[in-house]
Amino acid sequence: LTLLKLVMKARKPILGICRGIQLLNVALGGDIYQDIPSQISRDICHNQGAAGTERTHSVAVEPGSYMHSIAKCDTMLVNSFHHQALNTIGDGLKVSARAMDGVVEAVENADGSVFAVQWHPELLYAENPEHRAIFEAFVKRCAAK
Repeated sequence: LTLLKLVMKARKPILGICRGIQLLNVALGGDIYQDIPSQISRDICHNQGAAGTERTHSVAVEPGSYMHSIAKCDTMLVNSFHHQALNTIGDGLKVSARAMDGVVEAVENADGSVFAVQWHPELLYAENPEHRAIFEAFVKRCAAK
């Protein structure tokens, strides 16, 4: 948490993945559901048994969001390995993607310099351009700093 706050104070780009979205949210005053199946829904399995390279559910990408501008799509198929999820969204963050059961899957700040996803695009980028775009956009932001 201390390192994250220092990076944010230095206005460096941030990309959070999986637990990273949860850490970011908590650092900014938000909180998380401790157990999706018992607290939210059982409509989608957010802890897939399939290999990490398999995409097992879709997320709706918020039009006009940074996520939408880089992925260039309204929905994405993602992998899923979590039993916790964002509840109250932290200060300065807005939701940019949700699973079809309402679970928050991506957040970002106003200019997209802080961006985080609940899934694992590092396991999907080789075969899926919308997931590769996440890393390309992050590297571009880092190079500009």
